[in-house]
Order: sequence, then C-alpha cells, then structure tokens
Amino acid sequence: MKRRKTDYEDRDMNPNAKLSFVERFGYGVGDYAGNLVYSAISAFLLVYYTNVVGANAAAAASIIAISKIFDGISDLVMGYIIDHTHSKWGKARPWIARLCIPLAVCTVLMFSVPSSFAGKAQLAYMFLTYNLVSTIFYTGINVPYATMNGLMTTNQYERGLLGNFRMLLATAGTMTINTVVLKLTTAFGGGDAYSQKGWTLTFVLLMLVFVGLNPEPR
Repeated sequence: MKRRKTDYEDRDMNPNAKLSFVERFGYGVGDYAGNLVYSAISAFLLVYYTNVVGANAAAAASIIAISKIFDGISDLVMGYIIDHTHSKWGKARPWIARLCIPLAVCTVLMFSVPSSFAGKAQLAYMFLTYNLVSTIFYTGINVPYATMNGLMTTNQYERGLLGNFRMLLATAGTMTINTVVLKLTTAFGGGDAYSQKGWTLTFVLLMLVFVGLNPEPR
C-alpha cells in the first residue's frame, strides 16, 4: 500500500509554497523549548554540581568535557536514524514526540543528585544522567528539529524566515532560563537558592513547560 504523504511532504512538491505565521512561530517555539534544557546546562549545571551537590569543580567539568566526545558521535548516529525513518508523520516529528518526555524526566534527574551519593557513586550518577540528557535525548530531539527546516519547505525565503523565528525564540528561551532559575530555586527552596528541593521542583516545573511546548504528530 502506498504511504500517505504528510502535509509537509506534500508542500515540498511546490517550491513556491508559503508557510503561515502560525507554522513559522510554532517551529520557533520548538527551539524555545529546547533552550529550556540547553541553556540550563550551559548556565547552571556546573553551579548546581558545585554549590548544591558539593562536587569537585574539576571533576564536574571533566565529566562535561569528556561527554562532548560521545555527543559528537551521537549527532552522526541520529542523522543516520532520521535518514532511515519512514512514518506517516515524516522523518523528524516522530522522534521529537517520542523523546521529549524521556528528555524532561532525565533533566529533572540530572538536577536531582541524591544527597546520599558521594565519591565515585556521585560522579557515576552525574556522568550517567548528563549523558542521558545531552548525548542521547537532547540530540535525539535537536537533530530532527533542525532537519525539519528542510522538510517543511524548499522555498529558500521561507527557510530563512524559519531560521529567524528559530533564533529569536531560542534567545527568548535562554533569557527565560537566565531570568527565572535562581528566582524559582529560591522560592521553592524556602529562601535558599541552593537547596536540593528548590532545584528539583524548579526543573519539574520547567520540564512540564518543555513537554507542553513540544509538537505532537497529528
């Protein structure tokens, strides 16, 4: 049986097809959501590891640096997987829908290092949760998300607009994280910005927002 094409695949047949404002904005919202995770890692993960968990700063930084090697490999693997994905929702959207909840859960776990863990157990937990977030699930969402630009339209002007919406809303996501994280950890922590309870509850809230903003296949 011949597979039914998605709306985006049908549009690809016409290089002059235009996207609506809602479609452009919706695409950008995906990067806003992604930056709730990415910017949290970039701006606050080392702060969390050192000020909340009490981990050695050099060891925490080494975990992140070493994991970048695995992250580079996972990008290539995810690209291969997308190329070989065939579904009624297209190549990219199924992966975003499948992986947004695992990414949200693992992000909360990453910012919830058990206080009973110390030494090697603590470092192993940090290494595992960081790689689940950054190497596996974030890559599994971000690579197909970037691929959607080329799948939604072949019109170069429209692709440029999609890139602009993406950059603007990605910046908004970064600003959101930089503005609210310490305020939320302080509020949830009963006035203490560096309590474990405050950080866990903060990321439970942020990841609920993240899941709510990610598109589902329709």
